[in-house]
Amino acid sequence: MSWEDCKLGDIVNLKRGYDLPKRLRKEGNVPIISSAGISGYHSEKKYDGEGVITGRYGTLGEVYYINGKYWPLNTTLYAQDFKNNYPKFIYYLLKELNLEQYNGAAAVPGLDRNVLHLIKCSLPPIKTQKRIADILSAYDDLIENNLKRIKLLEQAAQNIYKEWFVNLRFPGHENTSINEETGLPEGWEEKEISSIITFLGGYAFKSKTYIESGKYRVITIKNVGDKVFNTSVGNSVDSIPDKMKEHCKIIEGDILLSLTGNVGRSCTAYGENNLLNQRVAKIVPTNKNWLPYIYWMFNDNKIFSLMNNLATGAAQQNLSPVKLAKEKVVIPSESVIDLYCLKANSVFKQIILLNKQNQKLKVARDILLLRLMNRTIEV
Repeated sequence: MSWEDCKLGDIVNLKRGYDLPKRLRKEGNVPIISSAGISGYHSEKKYDGEGVITGRYGTLGEVYYINGKYWPLNTTLYAQDFKNNYPKFIYYLLKELNLEQYNGAAAVPGLDRNVLHLIKCSLPPIKTQKRIADILSAYDDLIENNLKRIKLLEQAAQNIYKEWFVNLRFPGHENTSINEETGLPEGWEEKEISSIITFLGGYAFKSKTYIESGKYRVITIKNVGDKVFNTSVGNSVDSIPDKMKEHCKIIEGDILLSLTGNVGRSCTAYGENNLLNQRVAKIVPTNKNWLPYIYWMFNDNKIFSLMNNLATGAAQQNLSPVKLAKEKVVIPSESVIDLYCLKANSVFKQIILLNKQNQKLKVARDILLLRLMNRTIEV
């Protein structure tokens, strides 16, 4: 059977999600899906089963699939009725349609479900839908398995960090005397962050220089997630500005920090041809071998709270790297930091490797998605 030309509204019914203010949320295990993905949990569900959700306001273009109980927020559109089509295929179809291009709001980005329902598309028979979904799901399953491995590795290194540097139960702590003046183990000191770190700022790229599919990706705060380096978004340029400093060329393993919006997010970079934009800082240890320690230091709740307390601005939070560098924190002895990095370095490298693998899997999946949907590959 051949594919049939139709409108999106003929094959799925999208409906606006439901309001759920934070004050009304109760502790539970039901995911709350916003335009940016899972944004919390609640004790009650709106639906139970296969669901496909996309952003109505806020983050546009992202599409999420869930199988189980969930609550779609009012910032989303969710599939209320799949009209006897295969839900996982509808998920991939919506991803391929690039819904962000249908943004109809001027000041605030927004999608109108009535407009989306008029989008022209093609629908294959149900068996073909399932086959396409199964092929693409194989890639997503590999990505998900890597994400689980990354989470376990992160947690293991974080646990050691807390045990050594928060609970002060580092190797040899039993035989380490406590300084009576500072109350810290001998060799540990309270010093400015600048004593072990330099913050380097990005280049002020002009939006008029951005092009589609340029050679170099310009890394902005959108690319810096919580431990996640997002390479699926961003602008690009075709050449490096003459006045751009050398440190703005991001290399594998660089630690990046967001300075605007949701300040204090940090991640490690990977991939090639990435350039640092303003409002993102590169965290450079004075000792290059201390990257693992610095990475988990900036993922610790204490310094995250410190950064958020330093942030200023009513409409949008901004963090000054100059002020942050002057803040004092407890710095362990060099020997303990060296020992931690010796243990954590392999984990640090594994996380980067798994993230790189996921990046390649996503690229391969998206290319395959396009070819399957435009039928240049038959199934």
